Amino acid sequence: MERYREGDVCNMSKVLVGMPVMGDMNIEAVKCLMQLEHDGQVDIISNSLVYDARDKIAMDALASEVDYVMWLDSDVIYPQDIIKVLMSRDKDMVTGLYYKRTAPFSPCIYTRKDDDKLYTYLDYPEDELFKVDAAGFGCMLMKASVIKAVHKKFGGCFFPVNGIGGEDLSFIKRASECGIEVWCDSSVKCGHMGQLIVMPDKNIIQMPE
Repeated sequence: MERYREGDVCNMSKVLVGMPVMGDMNIEAVKCLMQLEHDGQVDIISNSLVYDARDKIAMDALASEVDYVMWLDSDVIYPQDIIKVLMSRDKDMVTGLYYKRTAPFSPCIYTRKDDDKLYTYLDYPEDELFKVDAAGFGCMLMKASVIKAVHKKFGGCFFPVNGIGGEDLSFIKRASECGIEVWCDSSVKCGHMGQLIVMPDKNIIQMPE
């Protein structure tokens, strides 16, 4: 799949990078953020309540009148050109591919089955752009218009919904009720750091000492 064409990428200064941080940032995450191809605003919000941190970033995005928010988790590593690649897909919400950092190391993308429950999307197409029913926010590019629509309809964005899961899936439930779709580009492969770095090809990398 083609990475991107420059003509498909808008003004990078109109992208806000939002990163909620729940503790200390790993040095690998810091290096990754410093190497990111981006010349706009970066919001790093430290808060013990991740949904509150995400809400603050979302409201800052609206106040700053940016076009996009690139959500990045502080325990995820990603390609330097992730913003350009995902932006070129021209979707309201599009994520790269990353896996959970603990066994059984499953992808953080989900599909809804006939019982209306979300299940891990295991048989996803390789190196393709495809629609999912939900995804984690570890490497999610979102148009700011999505935040505006969700906030207008619900009066908030990331506060948890009982029985849904985390703040990311709660947001996606609200977004879906606004008619917004979520996509995944499985050619954009990201790592998830714990004691190890877990990559989508199930290559497990030992963290540096």
